Amino acid sequence: MWSAIVLASVLGLAQDADGQSGANAVTGRGFTFTSAERKQIDKLAKDARADGDVFVVKSQSFLVSAPNSAKLAAEIGVFLDAFQTAFFARLDVKPQVDIVPTIVIHATPAEFQRKCVNGERSAFLWLAKDKGWPEFHVHMALETPKLDSLTDLDVRPLQRGVARALLRRVAGRNSPPAWLEEGVASWFEGLDIRADYAADRTARCRRSPYLHRVRTIADDPARAPSLAALFAIKVEHWNTDGFTEQTQQRNALAEAFVDLLLGTDVAKSERKAVFEALRRGVPLDKLQAKELLALEGKWRDHMRELAEYFRIG
Repeated sequence: MWSAIVLASVLGLAQDADGQSGANAVTGRGFTFTSAERKQIDKLAKDARADGDVFVVKSQSFLVSAPNSAKLAAEIGVFLDAFQTAFFARLDVKPQVDIVPTIVIHATPAEFQRKCVNGERSAFLWLAKDKGWPEFHVHMALETPKLDSLTDLDVRPLQRGVARALLRRVAGRNSPPAWLEEGVASWFEGLDIRADYAADRTARCRRSPYLHRVRTIADDPARAPSLAALFAIKVEHWNTDGFTEQTQQRNALAEAFVDLLLGTDVAKSERKAVFEALRRGVPLDKLQAKELLALEGKWRDHMRELAEYFRIG
């Protein structure tokens, strides 16, 4: 009985008596809600505002604009409220600013690409204002134009974009270094917020669109730059190839390091130091030059361990 439970959790399909389930390890789809969450969804959908061809809802922490149905917009809002709770619990840090991110779901990939030409499946935009805090916008496209249920949606791009926005809530006016922003976004892209993390570890790695690349890196360590070189890449220089081979390898390297921070207890003190420094506005330069660079050997060992998740089965 125990082995069956573990297997179901690893596959990202574990359900409780209330009918909830996490996202499938292969497709990122299949997320379902508890009865209590369904009640929240029904209320949000009832109070939704129609704006042309889209529906707008305000959940506890997000403003969501989505096509097709008020239910879809409400489901996304309730899902993201749960995702936000998981995000800050995993970082173990409080946000510095209370900004409500705006989530814009586009009906088609073409519509999304007209707004956000970055090669990714979601985008985070920081909209500066003359006074006060900037606005945080996250954009994503539906895979099929008529999709109207979160259960049928691959939630990974949504989680990636929203993770960026939530990291900025920690950072405030400070800019996270590229490796941290990309690593955190990639790590949370593959997280199943329903699953027991330890049991779901293999599935989380396989849900990541980038982490499989550590298998090649583990077989040929020379393909991985030093941590110092990874840390030195500026935000504006991270994605210079239209989000293809080079950028996706960088994402894998950064995600592997963030996995060392967030997914293990090997670097627990360094994890605390990184996110507290970010929240307080302390530059990470000194931390990167000392405590984090000292993790080089553990990072490379960790990539070899992660590679084994892609050799299983």
